[in-house]
Amino acid sequence: MGFIRYYRSTEEKGYFLKYCKGQSHAFRKHTHEEYSIALVTGGESLFRFVNEEFNIRKGQLVVIAPGVVHQCIPECVAEWSFYMLHITVPWIQAAGFDVKAIPSFAIRDLQNDEFYPLELYFKQACENIELAEENIVFLAEAAFSQAFVQDVEWLDFDSSEPMLDEICEVIRARFNDNITLEELACMAGMDRYTLIRRFRRRFNTTPHSWQIMLRVNEARRLLEDGMSATDVALEVGFYDQSHFTKMFKETFGVTPMQFLNPEGNGKDTSLSG
Repeated sequence: MGFIRYYRSTEEKGYFLKYCKGQSHAFRKHTHEEYSIALVTGGESLFRFVNEEFNIRKGQLVVIAPGVVHQCIPECVAEWSFYMLHITVPWIQAAGFDVKAIPSFAIRDLQNDEFYPLELYFKQACENIELAEENIVFLAEAAFSQAFVQDVEWLDFDSSEPMLDEICEVIRARFNDNITLEELACMAGMDRYTLIRRFRRRFNTTPHSWQIMLRVNEARRLLEDGMSATDVALEVGFYDQSHFTKMFKETFGVTPMQFLNPEGNGKDTSLSG
């Protein structure tokens, strides 16, 4: 039986890990507030990123920047597995890495002598998350070293429409409010259909979907801080508990309760790969 497990330190809030095996991770486009480092340990998946598609497979290391909207669709869910490390920008900077030098999206084919040490670092970090920092430093060093990562050829988002950036920030500041498309369109000085088209071209998602992403990412943080799932749903702007649970699972692959209780998600509890 497949599973997805999240591993979080009770002390350190600058990073967390997950291990996915034999289960689709996310069913909808999503983004993260942190940098993501993924090591593909089994299978192959279609990775949709902006207007491009890539096939990622076992033996590759993938780096994704915060705010990059993407979707991963496994070719065969039963064979699909990966480790992922999420680390915040403040942690990266405190560890001495240059954030400006990190690509927005990168894929690297690994040789066996590169792959197996990274797999071990991930495994050891998950097995003892409270003592994981040394392994996480090694993973970050591998992912963020310019000698190691090769950036995928891709031009950054077109920034010729600064008003769209302002709309994006309005949604970020008021993500738990009931913001109507008409209100946003009025701010942008365009009709709502034009706003939807231009926003999607700029951010690879719609204004409403962007707001949902912000809500579920904040929900994850509040759950980590100990707030109940019921209170979290209301805090981030979901007034229907079932809708909150559905959106959370479609983004993180697990329900809020499974996120808090990783051992309850799937029968296989080993990390032996």
